[in-house]
Amino acid sequence: MTTHEWVYTSTPTGSHVATHESFSGQPVQADVTGMQSALDKPLTDWLGHLKATAESTSPCRAGSVPSTMT
Repeated sequence: MTTHEWVYTSTPTGSHVATHESFSGQPVQADVTGMQSALDKPLTDWLGHLKATAESTSPCRAGSVPSTMT
């Protein structure tokens, strides 16, 4: 079973995105490390694309983005 939860919260300086992911079942139990890598890579890539897009279309520019977004 896989669960993906994305929580977007408005902040005074923009938005904060929190992700909550879970992965369970026999394939996960058989290879916890491999499955964690399989989950981490696309999640990290997607968040990087989201951050780049948000920064390119926001009045905040690189360097002025709060450290919680980097």
